[in-house]
Amino acid sequence: MIALDTFVLAFDEGAHLAGERVAVERDDHRRTGGQRGTQHVGQALRSLVRVTQIDQPHRLYEHPQTRFISSFVGKANLLEGRVTANGTCATVNLGAISLQVEAAGLAAGDPVVLSLRPEKIRLMPAGQGRLAGTVRQRFFLGSQWLYQVATAAGELVVVCSNDGATPAEEGMNVGLDWTAQQV
Repeated sequence: MIALDTFVLAFDEGAHLAGERVAVERDDHRRTGGQRGTQHVGQALRSLVRVTQIDQPHRLYEHPQTRFISSFVGKANLLEGRVTANGTCATVNLGAISLQVEAAGLAAGDPVVLSLRPEKIRLMPAGQGRLAGTVRQRFFLGSQWLYQVATAAGELVVVCSNDGATPAEEGMNVGLDWTAQQV
């Protein structure tokens, strides 16, 4: 019987090593026919990996709790900064710019890594949006366009649906926008 579960376990660094160890222990378990191999598998997993977040797949993707989860579950633009003010929204200084984000548990002075998914960013005309940028490269992917955009916060990857509109050209100045809940 196969049991399907709607929860996902995401393991931090070292998980790739666990797969190799588990394969060896499973082979050993099959040869000996005993329970000892199963115990070794559990011990190997506990010693090599650390569970970083357990949640529904869509919540892992939309609300990652660590840098590892942000990049392990899909693509993400990771922006390092420091909280400069807080309230219902926090102001995060990213060096050349400051952004407003949801403030859940953040205090002034806290270092943060903001995760912004490429498909959550909207390309806007230059001078509009939260952040200005210049399209460095663009790639046609059939149903979507992938852009690499140079900004004051670093290079961001932006994915836009191929809706038939004229795509942004390389070298074009653009604005980038998203909602505070999408960071």
